[in-house]
Amino acid sequence: MKRFVLILGGIALLLSCEHVDPLRWGDSRNGKVGTGTIGRLRDTGSVSAPVPDTVVWVCAVRVPDSYDWARDTADGRFPAEVILYRNYSPVLILQAGEASACSHIPGTHHIRGGHLYSEFSSAGRMRIGRDGSPLLDFGEGGFLRDLLSHEDGSVYTLACNPSEGSLTLRKDGQMVVRIGKGRSMGGFGDGSPALYFDEGSCCFCFSDGVSLFSVRDGSISAVIPPEPGGKAEDFRYKDGEAMLLWSGSDGRCHLRRSGKDRYLMNVSAGVHFVEKGGRFYADAGPVWGLWDQRRLVCLEDYSTLYLKGRDCWLGAAGGEPFAVQPRDPLSVSRPRPNPLGGDIIYSEEGAMVFTEECLASIGSEPLIGVSFPGGRPHMVRGSRVVAEFPFNGYITAVETQIIPPSL
Repeated sequence: MKRFVLILGGIALLLSCEHVDPLRWGDSRNGKVGTGTIGRLRDTGSVSAPVPDTVVWVCAVRVPDSYDWARDTADGRFPAEVILYRNYSPVLILQAGEASACSHIPGTHHIRGGHLYSEFSSAGRMRIGRDGSPLLDFGEGGFLRDLLSHEDGSVYTLACNPSEGSLTLRKDGQMVVRIGKGRSMGGFGDGSPALYFDEGSCCFCFSDGVSLFSVRDGSISAVIPPEPGGKAEDFRYKDGEAMLLWSGSDGRCHLRRSGKDRYLMNVSAGVHFVEKGGRFYADAGPVWGLWDQRRLVCLEDYSTLYLKGRDCWLGAAGGEPFAVQPRDPLSVSRPRPNPLGGDIIYSEEGAMVFTEECLASIGSEPLIGVSFPGGRPHMVRGSRVVAEFPFNGYITAVETQIIPPSL
């Protein structure tokens, strides 16, 4: 499982939080974030404007200057502070731990619509917090595979219990469906989401190790490949229409859509769906002989894009995918239409990006939260650093939010 989670130790925080210089694209308009009683909340005021605001949300963990969080010499015995920033001003500061249902571990912080959702597991219980206040208590162990918030305020969670191998979909904590054995297609740390909405229905797909199944509003359906001996690789609904990636007994991959099959040239078994920038792609994995390349086949015009980094995280900016290679040296690249690799727009030695949740965008430019063992984390927009956090620590989640002028 590609879940980029460092089992960092507990971290002692010695100093109070400092401001980070805001970006220059304007002040924020919205007021408070959440109602958590544990954190310190700062009202950023309100500004009227005739155009939408772009708000940048960042979640970061701060540790003492002398603490080596990458080596975790404290072995989880000290507290840490988790800080939520709005346009680079802190609006919520939480002491990590049971009281806030917030962990210091990367991969457990998820920003959705300007809210910080956190997961915390201990003593066989998994709890979900929102902005430092308790939200859900599942009463069993495990971790989240995905979290999806609906515009009506409801929250869907897909949780995995590794001791059982089970998956459970819940809406506002109430069980929708429980799967005794299965692994979701996509999820936190896998580079693509598991949960999605289609025509108002909450959907996901899972495999039991042999067969593939789709779930729509809790109803489970087996996904059958159209050819005997074939294998269903991935399944997705789009505007009510079923889309299936499947491979034949010869290993050749096809897309079934509207009852018709299309052969995907040079795409082999193990392919899965990726949605980036409003477009669907077949993630074809590395290029034969060029193991540092990643291939995406657009399922609208069947063009092929090549990006730098076999195990990269994928984001989207300006309707176009981009890739972040988290291995040293870290690199950010845009796609090319030929297998010579993506165009690198940013590269830095000794840097890291924990998960795909540290990726966002501003217009046509990638926006990425970058962390440095022994150094200060900072934000990279396109090819340049636009903000640096004045402490030793790391970034765990980034989101950009477009707020209409009426709000």
